[in-house]
Amino acid sequence: MTYGIGRSRTRLVVLALLSLVLMGLDTYTDSLKQTRPIVGLIVVPIHLVAMIPALILARANSLPLDVVRLQQDYQALKENRLLLNSRLQRFEAIEAENDRLRSLLSATGYTPDEVLLAEVVQVNVDPYSRTLLINRGTVEGVYEGQVALDANGLLGQVVRSGVFRSTVALITDSTQAIPVMSVRSGLHMLAYGTGQGNALTLPFLEPTANLREGDVLVTSGLGQRFPRGYPVARVTRVVSSLEESFLRVTALPLAQLDSISELLLLWPAKPVVPFDIPPKQDPSSG
Repeated sequence: MTYGIGRSRTRLVVLALLSLVLMGLDTYTDSLKQTRPIVGLIVVPIHLVAMIPALILARANSLPLDVVRLQQDYQALKENRLLLNSRLQRFEAIEAENDRLRSLLSATGYTPDEVLLAEVVQVNVDPYSRTLLINRGTVEGVYEGQVALDANGLLGQVVRSGVFRSTVALITDSTQAIPVMSVRSGLHMLAYGTGQGNALTLPFLEPTANLREGDVLVTSGLGQRFPRGYPVARVTRVVSSLEESFLRVTALPLAQLDSISELLLLWPAKPVVPFDIPPKQDPSSG
């Protein structure tokens, strides 16, 4: 009996040491980069089986819905659909007019951004790592560095793409830095994730910087990682001190980072090469 216990302990120590070695290799080297997608593919069925009890419980809790509430939601959605359809007709007319103007001016046009809906499979519970696992992977064209959005603004970007699953780092993750600009003043700056809570920090701003509380920040497009013009955050605090060389600025993300169930993966628009407008013929030359 003692011999069996000793073998179990030895096996546990060996497995623990092997786990530490693999974690070290994965963190500090690229030697496991080729095998990571294969391991991710093997883990997907195990992850799905482990989620079955939670899915069953969630379904059971959602069954006793009030019929009146469903009818009210249906009526509200019906009204919103009609309203959005009327607005869409105006937008399509405006877009067509803009296309005609671009053609006349021989300006560069842009195709609309392409998006893909993804569901959040798992949220990282580590308080210092703000990441999500989503149900989209390389088979759908997902790539590392791809931008993720919700209905209100920028969520983050894909930092690891597997075959069927990908990891998204939120903009509040400590590894993230987003080039942004103030809509009001046009001031360019970098917004950094703090890794704690839903807050961004904007360091190294001079006391004379044209920035104030309430300013809306959008992506500036610098660095060509995040497309220009997507909402990012709203400035909530600007503190100037005579004892410090720079302002202390914090901002609150506009995206709903605490209640994410679905998100959009973005493929930025590609520029369209304009056609050449033939020169006007001179009647006298004919």
